[in-house]
Amino acid sequence: MLDLSSLPVELHRRIAESVCHTDLKALRLVNKQFAAVAAWPLFKTLHFSGPASLRTALGLARYAKTLHFNPAYYREGFWQEYRAYLESQIDEPVYEVDWEDEGFEDSDEAEDFNARYERALERIQERRNSRPAREASLIEEGERFFRRKMEEQVSNAGRIPSALKSLFEAMTALEKVEIEPWEFRDFKELEFDSSAADTRRGDSFSTAVMTESLAESMQSAGQHVKSLHLTGLDPESLNVTSATRHLFSNLKHLKLNIYYVEFMLESAPVSSTFANLFECCRRTLQRLEIMGGGKWPQLPSRGEHYLLKIVSDEQDAKVPVFPELRFLGLGSLILNTTSLISFIARQPQLQSLSFNHIYLATSNIGWPALVSSFPDSVQHWRAGGQLGHEPYPGFVPPVAYNWIKKWYPLAEGLPEECGWKAQPTSDHRWIDFYCLSYPNLS
Repeated sequence: MLDLSSLPVELHRRIAESVCHTDLKALRLVNKQFAAVAAWPLFKTLHFSGPASLRTALGLARYAKTLHFNPAYYREGFWQEYRAYLESQIDEPVYEVDWEDEGFEDSDEAEDFNARYERALERIQERRNSRPAREASLIEEGERFFRRKMEEQVSNAGRIPSALKSLFEAMTALEKVEIEPWEFRDFKELEFDSSAADTRRGDSFSTAVMTESLAESMQSAGQHVKSLHLTGLDPESLNVTSATRHLFSNLKHLKLNIYYVEFMLESAPVSSTFANLFECCRRTLQRLEIMGGGKWPQLPSRGEHYLLKIVSDEQDAKVPVFPELRFLGLGSLILNTTSLISFIARQPQLQSLSFNHIYLATSNIGWPALVSSFPDSVQHWRAGGQLGHEPYPGFVPPVAYNWIKKWYPLAEGLPEECGWKAQPTSDHRWIDFYCLSYPNLS
C-alpha cells in the first residue's frame, strides 16, 4: 500500500491545492507533516486588518501568496461629514429600495393605491427628517470613540513601519497585494457604513495613505510583488515617491478601481501620478484593468473619458507602448473611442480585452468601428453589463449616459466583415467574442 507520507513535499502541496477548505482544516489535525502541507493552500491569502492582527499574520506569513490589506484608519472630520450626509438624505428622491420596510406591496389591495402610496411616502420622509435628531447622541458617542482610536493611531505610528517590514521579510512567497479602503460600519444602533460619508469627498479614502505606508515597508524589506490591486484610489492623493515607484516596479498585473474618474475628462488638468507610476511597470505589465465607480460596476452619470489621460502625463503625448501587455480590462466608463483605439493599436502583444458597463462617447465611432480596429494579435474579447454607443445629436458635453444609445450585441450583432463570433457565457452575464480566423473556430 502506498504510504502518502513518503511522497515528495511538492506533490503533497499540489494535491492539497485541490482539497476543499473544510477538508484542509481537518487535514491539519492529522499530524505535523500534514498540518504543514495543508497550511500552504489554507493560508495562501493573508488578511491584515491592523496592528492587532500582526502576531497572527507573522505566524502565517511564509505561506501567503496574497496580502489583503485594509487596516482601520480613523480620521478627523468623519462624523461632521456623516451629519452632512444625513441632512442631504432629507431631500433625496425616494427609490424602490426605500419601500422595503413599508409592507407596501402586502397592503390590502382594496384600499386606494394612491392613498397607500402617500401614507408610505410620508412615513419614509418622516424617518429621514427625524434621523439627525434621533442619532445625535450616538454620533456624539462615535466622536468620542474616534478620538480614542486616533490617539492609539498616533501612539502606534512609530512602531508600524518596522512591524510591517518584519511582515514582508517573512512573506517569502508573496506575489500579490490588494489594498482596499477600510469601512467603518455597524456602530451601536447606527445602520450605515463609512462609505456613505466618505463618498461625499473624493480625497477622503484611506487607500492612498495605506498604499504609501505599505510601499515604504516593502521597499525597506526589499520585497516586490507581481500583482497589485488598488480600490478607491484618487490619483491626486497618491504621492509619487521612491517607495511607490518601488511598489509599481516590474508589476505583471495591475488593477485599479477608481471611485472618481473626472481626471480622465478632456477638460481636466493633466495628472502625472499614474503616468509616472505606469512607467515603472510599462515594460513588464501583462494585465491591466481600469474600473471606475469603486466596487460595484455602474456607469458614471456623464463624461467622455480619455484612456490616454491615465497612462500619459502630456495632453498630446505619443501613445505609450506596453510591450508585454496581453490583456486589457475596462469597466464603468464613458470612453472617447478615438483615444481607446489609439491605445489598443499601439500594444504589440495584446490578445484579449474585456468591457463591462462601457459606453462609447464618440459620434460615428461605435462598437463595430472599435472592434474592426483591433490589431491582428487580438483573438478574443468579451462584453458585459450595460453597453452603449452613438450619442444622440444635440448633447451637451461631457455627454450624459442617457444621451447615448444602448447597444445590444446579440440582438444587433456585428457586421460579418468584423470577423467575430459571439458566444454567451452559461450564466448570460458576459458575451464572449472569438476571432473567426482563430484555428479552433469556424
